[in-house]
Amino acid sequence: MNAYAKMLLQSYELKGGRFIIDDTMEDHTKLCKFIYGVCRHWDHVFGTNVSAKCLVFLYYSEGGVIKFPIGWRIYFKGGKKTKNDLALELIQEGMRRGFPCGVVLADSWYCVEPFVRELRWMGLRYVLEIKTNTTIREPIKRQEEKRRGRKRKKWYRKVSLIGSMGKVQRQRKIGFGGDLSTGKEEKVLYEIKEKTCRIHALPGLHKVVYSYDPEKGSEKYLITNELTWEGIKLVKEYFHRWVIEEFFKKYEAAIEYGGGLRQE
Repeated sequence: MNAYAKMLLQSYELKGGRFIIDDTMEDHTKLCKFIYGVCRHWDHVFGTNVSAKCLVFLYYSEGGVIKFPIGWRIYFKGGKKTKNDLALELIQEGMRRGFPCGVVLADSWYCVEPFVRELRWMGLRYVLEIKTNTTIREPIKRQEEKRRGRKRKKWYRKVSLIGSMGKVQRQRKIGFGGDLSTGKEEKVLYEIKEKTCRIHALPGLHKVVYSYDPEKGSEKYLITNELTWEGIKLVKEYFHRWVIEEFFKKYEAAIEYGGGLRQE
């Protein structure tokens, strides 16, 4: 891996791209229980438990041309290290080898307190998807009166993320405007709402962005610790996370093709 990293750093002039974290599974076969690292995992693609090897990957992306995997770890269910621990190890290892990290991208499975806390401690920017059942802290106006003879210990109330973002009146539509002269219709790619708040389960202040795709009918909630970024920048940054999914498709195809060759 050190030689691989050295070759990549010599081949490309890296300016600080995206560290993308995600995990995948391999060896979905009846005999895979005899393979090192295989455990029972829940596969959200198949919607059932499978015997498979779970791999946590760190992928690097800088534009459309420069993109490659940096490293990987085997995750053992019930082991000492969680997927978050392995992801942090990969990030630290990648930075030690000289890969510049501009921003960390990950899905909602990695948007948890230990992972976010360590990223903030390392001084890294991140854009993460967050689960819809998250609660945020809504501040309560301080009042001098006492309740039952005691002052309030907490000057906030916990409210749902969906309910809080629903109260945001300012909404931006990102897309292409219509043209009456040519008859071209307006096309909206994203509807965006943004808000700066404190998420109850995570440390620090975050910018939360609600993104809705009217064509697909899909919606996402994204967070970042870079409070100066606009909502559209968060959506564009998170869009780059898709390159690791493309890598997984090619990776699984190569494993399947290689297995066929071994059988022959």
